[in-house]
Amino acid sequence: YEGHRFVMWGGALSGSDNPTSLTVTQNETISAEFAAVTYTLTIRSDLENGSIELQPSSGPYLAGTLVTLEAVPKTGFAFVGWTDDAASLSGNPTQLEMNADKTIGATFAKLHSVTISPPPTDGSIEVEPANGPYPAGTQIKLTAKPGDGFELEQWSVDVNGSANPVGYEI
Repeated sequence: YEGHRFVMWGGALSGSDNPTSLTVTQNETISAEFAAVTYTLTIRSDLENGSIELQPSSGPYLAGTLVTLEAVPKTGFAFVGWTDDAASLSGNPTQLEMNADKTIGATFAKLHSVTISPPPTDGSIEVEPANGPYPAGTQIKLTAKPGDGFELEQWSVDVNGSANPVGYEI
């Protein structure tokens, strides 16, 4: 039955051939032994800048078990995505169905800050999304908000030109 596999015959039959046959010449008792199908889940040992927590925390796992995976980045890093047998998954945490032995991994990216320096005295600068730090490759939008009687002349340092707003990749 589902989640189990045939192991061997007992009683009037022996061995593990399945199917098998028996010539019946008298009343016979036949039994079959089944075992739960279990799978192992291996976390890659070469994870850098983070770890993976599992719930349930250890296997072997019965066939069909949903294991919750949570990538936990080290300070200064962000979770980017799943790898190996979890590569098709998204979200964090997420769930993985155990229907085979599997190996999983995760990638993490260093976080970067945006610093407005020196801070403008005759206006402000809005950063979207506002909640940094940001993983490398994040697109942000900078909008100059000049005070009354002022206008943006130009951006300087890491952002050039006078477009407002302006996109910037971290």
